[in-house]
Amino acid sequence: MTEKFSPDKIKGEVINIIVSTLRIPKEKILPESRLFIDLDAESIDMLDIRYELERAFGVSISDGEIRESIAIAFPGENIPEKMTVDSIMKFMEYKLSAE
Repeated sequence: MTEKFSPDKIKGEVINIIVSTLRIPKEKILPESRLFIDLDAESIDMLDIRYELERAFGVSISDGEIRESIAIAFPGENIPEKMTVDSIMKFMEYKLSAE
């Protein structure tokens, strides 16, 4: 059974993981910050973020699952444009509610 995480706890964990992985100041991260465009994340960074999300929340995230959830939420849109801090938080909220 997965521990219950409040939206604030999820937000805090996601931000901490992004700060740690991308080695950027916390102040630079806003919900609308785009990981690849505004925060200069690379594909390898997303693997690290995924691993840290799995570890922090005790869930399994398959390859491409985050990207697929964004593609479903924004059909026909450019994924790097929509891969925001907020979209990662919403993905984790959904993922944890499904556990």
